[in-house]
Amino acid sequence: MTEQVQRQVWWLYTACSRRIAYALRPLIAAGWTAPQLAAELATWGVPPHLKDAAAYLRHELHRR
Repeated sequence: MTEQVQRQVWWLYTACSRRIAYALRPLIAAGWTAPQLAAELATWGVPPHLKDAAAYLRHELHRR
């Protein structure tokens, strides 16, 4: 599921899929599907020079 999301969200494309899967685990456990996750993450305002996508994802999920 993580790889499907990574193919659709530009800022996750080069990130480690295992780290992204770990960060998305709460949403996946809540029943979100890959298209729903991709649609939500695509709307986030992400800095263009993101260094660690998994860390950013964890931070934003905790913040939101």
